[in-house]
Amino acid sequence: MALVTLAEVKLHLNIPESETAHDTELQVFMNAATPKVEYIIGPIDARTVTETHNTLGRNVIILRTVPILSITSVTEYIGEQSFTLTSQPPGTSSTTLYGYYLNDTNSGLLVRRVSGYTGCFLGAEVKVVYSAGRATVPADVKLAALDDIRALWQQTQVAA
Repeated sequence: MALVTLAEVKLHLNIPESETAHDTELQVFMNAATPKVEYIIGPIDARTVTETHNTLGRNVIILRTVPILSITSVTEYIGEQSFTLTSQPPGTSSTTLYGYYLNDTNSGLLVRRVSGYTGCFLGAEVKVVYSAGRATVPADVKLAALDDIRALWQQTQVAA
């Protein structure tokens, strides 16, 4: 999913869609806007992220790239043994000692669960593989990107 499309940019700039003389330049502006927006709000397109956290004595970790779309795997390392943690949302009962719960997709708060209750990580290291990004681009973010592109466009159209 693109932050904005060429058709949206042309509409915002009042350029007829059939006019293609500036498409390459507009695409450069579109490409420049994406990293600026992602620096502020996190990824737009879904991407796979792998993180390793030191967890000894903790009961939560904060994933670094948000928002979280889904968790692929959570692996806890106790010594040289690895244990795959399973999703244990609050309100569910579980007999396994190896669980987790993603408390908040926007903050990336991942909570360690033990038999359906909050507990501490047993190992010193946890590896989390997850997907971060957005299902859709919020309207205010799209408008901000279009306005940034408009400012770049206007600067190139001013006579010397």
